[in-house]
Amino acid sequence: MTLKAEIVPLTEKELERFYKIPIDFPVVGEAMRKGRLTVGVSGITIGKDGRFWAFLDILDGHQSPAIFRRVIRFLKARKADGMSEVYVTREPAFKTSEAFLTRIGFTKTDETLEDKEVWVWRA
Repeated sequence: MTLKAEIVPLTEKELERFYKIPIDFPVVGEAMRKGRLTVGVSGITIGKDGRFWAFLDILDGHQSPAIFRRVIRFLKARKADGMSEVYVTREPAFKTSEAFLTRIGFTKTDETLEDKEVWVWRA
């Protein structure tokens, strides 16, 4: 029997468990759970640089086309909130991440952060 994913509001404690690091910044987002296991997290925070930074991480084997639709809705909601730019870093180890970011409207900048490319979405 395959468990259906449940989408719940993301808490800082859940984010700490997922990444296994302390979280000392405010986040707003969602967690994707299958049973008691958190299989994905997504959200947005304000960086120390004052910019809005989004994140999306899903454990291998738990990706789905529904995630793409949720991300598009998320970006439309940020536009409605008045955000003109949202930044992400791209993990080069994920071969499909460049195509995914391009497809949802992000463009690569000349910037890097911790050896990762920085991409920006503009409303």
